[in-house]
Amino acid sequence: MELTSPTCYEIIEHDCPDMLYIPTIPVLFGDIYFAYEKYNSTMLDHRTFLFPYICYNNSRYNNHFVEDSNIVYNYSTVLFNNLTCHRRIIQGILWQITVTSLSLLYLRNLQPKLWRYHEIYNYNSTICNRSNMYQCSNSLKCISMHRLMNGVYDCPNSDDENKISINYTVSTEEIINTDETDNEETKMKIRYARKHISFQTICDGFTELLPITINGQNETDETECEQWPCNNIYTHCNGLWNCLNGADEIDCDLSSSLSLNYSSNHHKCVSPYTNQFIYLPINKANDGKVDCLGAMDEPKLCRTKYRVFYNYNFYCMNQNSTPCIDAQHLCDDINNCYYGDDEQFCIGNRTFSIYGTKCWSLDLLFGSDVEKFLCKQMDSFKKEPVIYFTLDEMNNSVKDLTKNIENGVSSSLPLIKTSDQYQPRCHRGIDLGVWLNNKNNITKNTCLCPPSYYGDKCQYQNQRISLSIKFRALSHSWQIPFAIVILLIDDNNEQIIHSYEQFTYLSMRDCKIKFNIYLIYSNRPKNQTKNYGIHINIYEKISLNYRGSLFFPIKFSFLPVHRLSLIIDIP
Repeated sequence: MELTSPTCYEIIEHDCPDMLYIPTIPVLFGDIYFAYEKYNSTMLDHRTFLFPYICYNNSRYNNHFVEDSNIVYNYSTVLFNNLTCHRRIIQGILWQITVTSLSLLYLRNLQPKLWRYHEIYNYNSTICNRSNMYQCSNSLKCISMHRLMNGVYDCPNSDDENKISINYTVSTEEIINTDETDNEETKMKIRYARKHISFQTICDGFTELLPITINGQNETDETECEQWPCNNIYTHCNGLWNCLNGADEIDCDLSSSLSLNYSSNHHKCVSPYTNQFIYLPINKANDGKVDCLGAMDEPKLCRTKYRVFYNYNFYCMNQNSTPCIDAQHLCDDINNCYYGDDEQFCIGNRTFSIYGTKCWSLDLLFGSDVEKFLCKQMDSFKKEPVIYFTLDEMNNSVKDLTKNIENGVSSSLPLIKTSDQYQPRCHRGIDLGVWLNNKNNITKNTCLCPPSYYGDKCQYQNQRISLSIKFRALSHSWQIPFAIVILLIDDNNEQIIHSYEQFTYLSMRDCKIKFNIYLIYSNRPKNQTKNYGIHINIYEKISLNYRGSLFFPIKFSFLPVHRLSLIIDIP
């Protein structure tokens, strides 16, 4: 039978008591009940009886309902079967609810609010004086220290979530915000960069390291940078202004350098007055005065806090509220800057685009050079939190790239002059002069041979194991440095170690690296009657916890050079 049918209403009105518990057992914490008022045909709104009374017999819940009654309209309190009962009527949902949906709504809303008043057991000094317990203020209740600052109000006065009340010190992990990305590898890199100083990112214009107090001063990777060059092999021509005056990006734009108006030590940008290209001297960049449209010459204005993804890079002049906007608001026919900076350089005749902005539509293909330039310069960019060490040369500047063009030579490789008659004396080795007698000036030449070769001219190959190996670690071990020991052993009782290699493996740094290792037999030639194998031991480098060992036999011992490729999952 439908609850809304007249017959059902009549039965309720004539046969049911004025109030009743539904259900007859507690709905929350063992002492909170739902009671419903009987339908009455004299009610001004016939659906108000759907709202339950929340009933209890313990005064510890009083504070919540007193506060609730002070701020909620249509609030009533009654006594029913020696229980105090409160009801609030929310007019806006009267015609959208049923008894079932409303009771669930009440339960979801009540549980977190009343939990702070709920007492799991009888608290006493024996329990609350324990070192791992916290005594709630102005209350008999005490909770575990682990429940402090966990986002749930456990104490009646909510002091367990008040940093001042509990003298709470924020942990490093809580300060580090990784919400801007869903990529777990990027999150891991952010956490590492925020807690560790990195040689590659020191004084690169972006503050990665969380402040550390040294001699009363907050120090980061961007303090004390006066003697540290921001223009180096990691920053030069990488597309970002790591130097706040952009010195690391000078001579990096080939299109600018080939322009007739171009001169070195200048930045190409757009004038906010003429909307035309200008070439700004480097000494006017980062001088506190905006000379370029969008404040391209004043990068600090839109780099106010640490991020990995920088989306809001166009600066609106004379705009205090949200002064930086992203590229999708450029040329979208809407003045997102108070004075229309984001539209003043745009050319009309745009077709409709689902993206709104010209920067992200096909119209940009036919846009002006100024539009293309600003859309590119103000587009989102990613600042890598972790940059790996490299021995590569600094990214080539325009001068390097155009040097061969000026000489009539077009080549991406350096020209190396070699002599056809010269042959190295030491085959794959280093020719070394040794001073034998200082008085008589007597010297001799010798060869330093790599492990794979021997002989007075490194002319013979050693019998060896050529091992190519790659390691993989589970996600919870990405930041754990491992000590890897690789041994070449034989099968006799002593298990003689013929040669070994030891190195440190850090998954977040080395996960893509393939290690190439040569293991040499101790006897030349090797003993053909023995069986050999590769033994690998893995330890956690800091704690020295043993993680596991692996053994790989050398199956074809007759080969002078045995090549072996392995992929190993760290246990």
